[in-house]
Amino acid sequence: MMQTYPIKRPGTKRSALWRFPWPTAGAMCLLILFAGGMNGGSCADVAPAPSGRIFSNAARGGPRLLPRDHVLGDVNAPVRLVVYAEFQSGVSARFFRNELPILMAEFIDTGEACLVYRHFPLQARSEPAARAAECAADVGRFFDYVDAVSAADIGTDLSDTSLGDLAESIGLDRATFEACLSGSFHALRVQEDVTSGQALGVTGTPTFFVDERRFAGFQSADVLADAIRRRLNELNGE
Repeated sequence: MMQTYPIKRPGTKRSALWRFPWPTAGAMCLLILFAGGMNGGSCADVAPAPSGRIFSNAARGGPRLLPRDHVLGDVNAPVRLVVYAEFQSGVSARFFRNELPILMAEFIDTGEACLVYRHFPLQARSEPAARAAECAADVGRFFDYVDAVSAADIGTDLSDTSLGDLAESIGLDRATFEACLSGSFHALRVQEDVTSGQALGVTGTPTFFVDERRFAGFQSADVLADAIRRRLNELNGE
C-alpha cells in the first residue's frame, strides 16, 4: 500500500554527488519570498545559478534536475525518470530490486533515460535511513547503499545498527559512517527533497515522474517503459 504524507503548503551508469550552492540558492529563495510575499512562492525545484553543469533538457516540463540530485545514468538523457521513495517501504524496495534493473538495461544504460532519486521519508526510520544514504553519498556510494537496503529488504528493521551493518557490507568505514549518522549533517538535505516533492504534489511513496507525467504508487517496469517510449516518440515528433 502506498504510504501517504500530509501536504504542507509551501510559503523539484552512477553519477557523482553534486553539491548544492547554498549561498546562491539562499539568495534566490529570499528574492522569491520577497517578490511573491511570505505566503507565495517556494524554493522547491527552483533551478540554482549555473554551476558548470549544463542540462540540455532543462526547459522540459516536470521536476527540474538540480545539482544536488542523485542521478543514475546520463544527466542529459532525453527522458528523465524521477522517483520519490523511502527506505522503510517494502514497495519502494521492490521497485529498486525487481523493476529498476529492467529499465536500466533498456533505457538507462543506453542513454535514453536517467533516473533521479529523491527522498520522501514518511515513516519514523525512513528519515535516519535517508541520512545514512547521504553519508554513503559523501564517499560516492549513494546508489550502492540504495541497492544494499533494497536487496536486504529489512523493512522496519532500520535501526542504527542495521544501517551500519549495511554500510559495512558495501565496504564503508563503519566508524566514519556512524559518526556521520549520529549527527544531523544531512537532515536539511533530506528535507529539501521532501519540500520539493510537496511542491510537485507528491503525497506518498513511491511516486514517479516521467518528465512531467506523474505516476503514484508502485509501477511495474512495463508501465514505466511504456511511458518512457511514449515520451521518446513525442520528443522525436512521432
